[in-house]
Amino acid sequence: YAATLDKTGALYPTDKMYDVEQAIGVIGDMTRSWTPNLYISMRPKAFGYPEDFPKTDEGKAKIASMRREWVETELPKWLGFLSDMIDANGGTYLCGGDKPTIADCMAVPTIRNFTRGHIDHVDVDCVAKCNPKVAAYVERF
Repeated sequence: YAATLDKTGALYPTDKMYDVEQAIGVIGDMTRSWTPNLYISMRPKAFGYPEDFPKTDEGKAKIASMRREWVETELPKWLGFLSDMIDANGGTYLCGGDKPTIADCMAVPTIRNFTRGHIDHVDVDCVAKCNPKVAAYVERF
């Protein structure tokens, strides 16, 4: 809906509609893939653990392990998908052009979450180390 408020059409260009939708889908899939690793410390019962699990030694180790493993194995895959989209569309934004689309407006804050330092066991340099092209894209935004 928000993109339709832009009367210039830059946020949701009709000629790039499928590219925009694909990028939004990838970002959503990445977020859903990451979610258990984040929320296990906030809502452990939703994942079959007791409420105090995050405060136990076992819980702390599990949370650290899950987050580090995801950043090591899954983050490169998802950033690779985004990097491929940037390359396929001229090297500027996910869907090309000289202006960001709504997909970029969704992607950048999602990626920045991994670099802000507010998530335990996630190195603030993980995006730059994992995919410098995506890190540059975020900085360019």
